[in-house]
Formats: sequence, structure tokens, C-alpha cells
Amino acid sequence: MTGLGKLGMTARRAGVWLAMVLMASVIFAAVPIAQAQLGLHPVPPTKDFFRIKARYVVKATGEVIQFDLVRPCQAVTARDMYGDRIWVPPPIEWSSYFYTINPIFPKVTGDHHLIIMRIPNGCFDRGNGVQVRTANGLVPKDLLPAVIWYDDPDEPQFGWEYATEDAYASPFAKLAFEGATIEDANHDDFIEWQKNAPTGFRPSKVVKHPFGFTFAQEQGFEDGNRTERTFPIALGCFGAARFKLSGATRDLADLAWPSDHPHFWTLKASEEDGKQRAAGDLFKNVFGRDSLDTLFEEGFPLNLYRFQDNWISPTRAGGGYERHDIHPLVLFPLIHAPFFRPFLQSDEGKTDLLYELDVRPQMQGFLACFNPPLPHTFPPGPLGRDKRLSWRISSEPVAGLGITVNQAQFPDPFFENDQYVFTRITP
Repeated sequence: MTGLGKLGMTARRAGVWLAMVLMASVIFAAVPIAQAQLGLHPVPPTKDFFRIKARYVVKATGEVIQFDLVRPCQAVTARDMYGDRIWVPPPIEWSSYFYTINPIFPKVTGDHHLIIMRIPNGCFDRGNGVQVRTANGLVPKDLLPAVIWYDDPDEPQFGWEYATEDAYASPFAKLAFEGATIEDANHDDFIEWQKNAPTGFRPSKVVKHPFGFTFAQEQGFEDGNRTERTFPIALGCFGAARFKLSGATRDLADLAWPSDHPHFWTLKASEEDGKQRAAGDLFKNVFGRDSLDTLFEEGFPLNLYRFQDNWISPTRAGGGYERHDIHPLVLFPLIHAPFFRPFLQSDEGKTDLLYELDVRPQMQGFLACFNPPLPHTFPPGPLGRDKRLSWRISSEPVAGLGITVNQAQFPDPFFENDQYVFTRITP
């Protein structure tokens, strides 16, 4: 293998590694069997509970969307809405509304859109038996749960995740965020929440029950039917993180920048320009063993930046979940074309387009949520199997990234001038 090929392969592996570093793991607690019956005669599980509250405003109508949910810290054995007995676990019964601590929860708006909140885990105890709560300071006062907006609540195949606080400041934002808290709750609160959940409940073709989604629905199976998969809910959200280069890192990027100074470029483009050594030095600085100490945006090392922790995005004011020194990433959405471009220009004539990263300032903070096509279906729809596919960054090509046929290829990492490096964020 040539030096160019080795560098490209190593860069791809490093890009995946970096994305893994940025994505803090979501911790799921053990789920021993407990008993409950949903509906008119609920019996609570035996373990702890927490209450999550979050308040949003639909900008177009002024409607207030209030999440006020009581969740068990252990999965619940229950009877579902159809009267069938379910056991959680083992095995995980796909008809359960309380199969784990961290499910998602939907709300249909009055003007018929859908908001899904990824419920933070309020059961962490830092190993000292103290529950994380807003009141005791273990949850940041500017708690920022991840939410996804879908224009169509009947077929939520495309959505926008409000991944960081920047999304709410965008002129494209459909929502305003007015705060969230994690509070104490008990058995009685859980029973009372179940009784009150039907009040004001708005259904859609996908949102069928005031307790939220079952595991089957989240996995794309209707009503526990495990033979036909429909993928009704797009929960995988995609994008890229941008880091501003500084100090020695920017000097190395300037040396590696191809001579014709393309706006967006890869390490492969640098090598093709005869700058193999500069490309290698830049790669080692950004992705090498000591890369976590490399200074990036705002002058902080890479290990102080994080995307989400427990479905919670850090903020510039309060830091992350139990970590006030964590800083938010600068994120942009990765859009699957041509099916998902409400904010971009027309697809007309772009027969070689499969994915596009939208790095316009007004798209900062969003991730694009969709179900990627399976490999054997590339490319989908009107693009046709015989079309040539490539990546674009806000409609611009990426130097050093060749056009491929029937293959999705992410330029990870890639650079913007000598100022920024981008790397992929995936679920």
C-alpha cells in the first residue's frame, strides 16, 4: 500500500476514534424484574424514580409544550395497553413503555408537528448514594436535553435535532427552550403521572399512547410485530463537529494546505500536492497520541469538548452534566439528499450528490435525523444506481475526495482553509 493509501486509512480510523472520544457514552442501569400494571390499576415498581421537566414554546403559534414525566430507575414489568403481559427483562418485551431508563418521549403540537425528547437519566448517584438533582447542584441549572423536531408527526422519517444551544438561536429554529430540571419523585408520583398522562394527549399515526413509545416502535416494528419492519421513527442524527485550529496546529495546517488553496480539503489532497511530510505532521498533531492536549476553539484542549453526556448537551455557561469544565462542540448537520433539504437550494441538476454537510452559520447546533438506506439500496430513489455520488460541503466540493459510484464516503477528517478541522458525529 502506498503512503497515501496508508495515511488515508489511518485518517479514517482516527476520525472514527475522535468521534468516539467526542461522544460520551450513555449509561444504562441494570434492569431487574419489577411489577406494574398500566392503565386503571397501576402497581409501581420497587425502585427509585425521578421527575424530568422541560418547557418549550412553538415559535409559529406560541404554544407551550411542557414535558413533565415521572420515570422509574428500573425497567417495569407490566400489562400493556392491549392487556398482554410483558416482562422486562428477560427477554425485553417490545410492547413495554418502560423498558429502560432512557427512552424517548413524544409530544404532538397543536399545529400537528412532533417533538421527541431524549429523556436524561436522573438516576446517577456519583457512587456516593446521592441522586443527581437540580436542587443539589449535581444537574446544571442550564440543563439542555436533546430534542428532535419533525414536521410530519404521522411519518417522522426526517427530523432536526436541537443538539446544542446554538440551534435555538438560529432563524430556522421552530422552538424556543425555556429550561429543564430533574427532581425527586416516588411511587405515588409515578402512579399519579400514569393517571394524568391521557389529559391533553394528542395522537398521530405513530404517537399512539400517552405513555410514549414502546421498544418495538423505537426499533421500527409496529405494535410488537417482529416480521415487518417499517422504520417509522428516524432517531439516528448525523453531523460533523468543527474545531478552530490555533497555535502550532494552525501553522501545520497552513503548511499542509494544497498550493491552489481549496476552501475544503483532505489530507489526501495535501499528499497529492506533494506535501506528504506536512500532511503527516498535521495528522499526528490532530490525531496522534498527544492530540488530546492540542488546543482548539477557545484555547481549551480537545478532551474538554463534548457533544452529549447522558443525552444532555453541555452549554457555554454551565458546562456539562456533573462536569462544569466541559465545553460544547460546534456542530453542523449532515443531510441525506435529495430527500431532506428543506433549507438548502434546489437539487435540480445535482445528479452526483448523496450527502451534504451544511456549514452555514444559521445551521450551527443542528443535527439531521434520518434512517440511512441500507448498503444494498445505495443510491436510493431518483438518484438511480448508475449515478455518480460525492460529498458536498454547503454545495462546494472537497479537494482530495474522489467521486464514487454507489458508495457513501465521508471525508473524515477534512479541513476548511487553514483555520478549521471537521470530523463526523454519528449516533
